[in-house]
Amino acid sequence: MITSLLILIGTAFMAAAILQTRKIRGRVPRELKSRWCAMIAFMVFFLSAYLFLLVIRSDRLSLSPELVIGPLLLGGAFFVFIVVNLTDDTINRIKSAEEQLEKSEKYLRSIIEAEPECVKLLAEDGTLLAMNPAGLEMIEAKTADMVIGKSVYPLVTPEGRDSFQRFVEGICCGKKGSCEFEIVGLKGKRSRLESYAVPFYDERNKKYAMLSITRDVTERRKLEEQLSQAAKMEAIGTLTGGIAHDFNNILTVIMGYGEILETEMEPSSPLRKYVANILGASKKGAALIDSLLAFSRKQVVHSRAVTVADILRSAEQLLPRLLGDNIELKTGPADEGLTVLADPNHIERVLMNLASNAKDAMPDGGLLAITTRRVELDDDFIKSRGYGKAGGYALITVADTGKGMDEETKERLFEPFFTTKEPGKGTGLGLSTVYGIIRQHNGYLNVYSEPGKGSTFNIYLPIAENKTGIEKTMPPPASPAWGTETVLLAEDDDTVRELNRSLLEKYGYKVIEAVDGNDALEKFMANKDTIQLLLLDLMMPGKNGKEAYDEIKKIRADIKVIFASGYPREILSDGMKLQENMEMVSKPVLPAELVQKVREVLDK
Repeated sequence: MITSLLILIGTAFMAAAILQTRKIRGRVPRELKSRWCAMIAFMVFFLSAYLFLLVIRSDRLSLSPELVIGPLLLGGAFFVFIVVNLTDDTINRIKSAEEQLEKSEKYLRSIIEAEPECVKLLAEDGTLLAMNPAGLEMIEAKTADMVIGKSVYPLVTPEGRDSFQRFVEGICCGKKGSCEFEIVGLKGKRSRLESYAVPFYDERNKKYAMLSITRDVTERRKLEEQLSQAAKMEAIGTLTGGIAHDFNNILTVIMGYGEILETEMEPSSPLRKYVANILGASKKGAALIDSLLAFSRKQVVHSRAVTVADILRSAEQLLPRLLGDNIELKTGPADEGLTVLADPNHIERVLMNLASNAKDAMPDGGLLAITTRRVELDDDFIKSRGYGKAGGYALITVADTGKGMDEETKERLFEPFFTTKEPGKGTGLGLSTVYGIIRQHNGYLNVYSEPGKGSTFNIYLPIAENKTGIEKTMPPPASPAWGTETVLLAEDDDTVRELNRSLLEKYGYKVIEAVDGNDALEKFMANKDTIQLLLLDLMMPGKNGKEAYDEIKKIRADIKVIFASGYPREILSDGMKLQENMEMVSKPVLPAELVQKVREVLDK
């Protein structure tokens, strides 16, 4: 109806123009008259066609085709006329298409807004064109107006800004790809993000922006780093355990010959002080190996049920002398019923090492606080840290007000021989020993520290379910060392084998040497009626000591045996596991201890 009125009004104006033209007919050139005639004729034709369509529509008829295009030649001028028949069906189809388009747009918008990952549209210069609510939350923006139309490049951390900018420019040029970068949100939160992006095209199929889906991978990267750190620590532990075993062989030789020299010297000999220094240095080396074994969790733990309160009371007596007068020690009240299955000496060693490091971090004085409480580690805790086992734990927290540590230092904190102290002021084994002891107790250890804000160590020890004490029995008193029996000595290290052979022969024993397990079996077959005792190193090439013994036992079930190893029996691998009644000496073993053990086993 509105269209009809507009056309009628236009026609009236046109008629008025025609009448005015007729009044000035005598003053208008012929060319202009012909053009006016043509225009008048065209308008008359258009009006007639429109009225014709109205008549057809009033009869509810349908005109086909709906679009009519035709030429018109009037007064020497060429015109094109277009007639469109908008039937009810056509109008309904147009309305339906518009409704479907609107519905589709609303549906797509709902999907994007509900998407839990960030969906954004970036121009090549970094200008943010669009972003869904998840993305706004990711960059800590309350509303889209805060960031739309602004560049996102300032949000990216400086160290990754150039690479992110090149990534956006490459996508806008037609590439596809992904990029990982760090941002600092509008409120200061630092996050690590990963974007997958494709070029975005406009209605003319022209590339003009980057469409990307971005997810927050901060926690995932932390878990991966923790897993990598744990794997690295396991690898280092395996390495140090192997080093400790080999080094024990070296110490056995040094300490053995040193003790022999000391016994052979006159009490007034001036050389005795040199031998004493050799033995003293060897004992320090043995203590160093003990620390390495603690880190690699290959140290013997004499566990028993002990309350955390008892451990804390013992620490309160030892730590003040270590800390000095300018550091205040503060210990919180401990639950008397909080019991763990632990070696008290080892846990005290942990606290001593942590206190020693805290003292070095507070040269001008400060506060060292040790508190304890019961905690429950749940699945959320385990998931957030990438380690642990759910259950009840005693949490021992050791916190200082010292200099703190940066991220690089924290990553290497528990590695053996890593130290931030000046040369000669630390071995770098203190915290690695702490780590090994706690892990050997099936516990967990983590540290929180920032430069200038001190350090906090959290120790998680499993709460004892069975509070019955577990004690290790002491060996019986030593028997006389001299003897005349024949001993089969199997040792793959030449210097250790030579030392033990000389030592046993010195005390009257006859010795048959073997260089490995296979050689030991052959030597026994050749002398099976005369050999009374086997002295076998556990770790040997070919057949190890346990395998050689199992073969020999099939020949002579009553044969007596002593095993030697640089590892405690509690952590031997399955192929070398010993029964409780089997005798073993741990390297480095002093000569007197070895010959006493030989005499003791032979006399049983």
